[in-house]
Amino acid sequence: MAVDEDGTIHEIQAPEADGSIVVSVPVDGEYTLTMRAGSPGESPELLSAAGLPATHPIETVDGADNRWLGEVELPSPHPLSVTVRDQLGSPVENATVRIEHSGGPAPTITGETDENGTAAFADAEDSIALSGAVNVSVEPPDGEQTFAGGVQERVVVDEPTDQAIELPFAPPEPVLSASNTSIEAGERIELATAQSETVTGNATYRWDLTGDGQTDRAGGAPNRSVTLATPGERTITVTVVDEAGNTATAAVTIEVREAAAVDQQHMPDRRGYAPAA
Repeated sequence: MAVDEDGTIHEIQAPEADGSIVVSVPVDGEYTLTMRAGSPGESPELLSAAGLPATHPIETVDGADNRWLGEVELPSPHPLSVTVRDQLGSPVENATVRIEHSGGPAPTITGETDENGTAAFADAEDSIALSGAVNVSVEPPDGEQTFAGGVQERVVVDEPTDQAIELPFAPPEPVLSASNTSIEAGERIELATAQSETVTGNATYRWDLTGDGQTDRAGGAPNRSVTLATPGERTITVTVVDEAGNTATAAVTIEVREAAAVDQQHMPDRRGYAPAA
């Protein structure tokens, strides 16, 4: 088949009895001649035929040239299986797996993971025969908000390959608030972390209470009381860490004023009387 730079297939031809193939393409552009196992009307997800890769780019040609490539020797295929798991090692079901050759445009092979996280490619079951460098892309199940997004890995298939791919969890999106953001030195405030739920269930909260970038307190509680004794502007941050190690940080700025001077001369005595001014 002939595939242009956009991945569009322009012509599919089956070989003649002697194995020769003639492919005609428009003259305006370059095309990658690509081998694909199976008949022209079949899906590229089929198992390789007669010991050939399921699909493999051969050579890029200019549509304006008449070329005879001669005898083309295709590489020996090897089975590639893909397993998708989350960051805690659990299988991800119904994830979409796409495989594309990195050597040039070729048909995309698409599969979906089963309850064990193993990708099935049409009637190729749990593996597909390929050779060379391929890009394996994984997208989370449709409508699933648990994950941060898709991932892509480059895999070289030069032997039987079992490729495990990890989908990262979506990090928390915490919001930090304070009971008062303008206080006098020595006053106590309450800090509360909202929207800090994590996909993994448990989280650790690391508090920087001094604004120096260092962790002063850590624990599993999303809220904390703190007394600020030094005047000045203070930025307090909390970093939420889930069980998989994903982190997200929120901050709040507190203005700490000088404490008002106390007039000792006119303070009431033990009986509640204050001297006259």
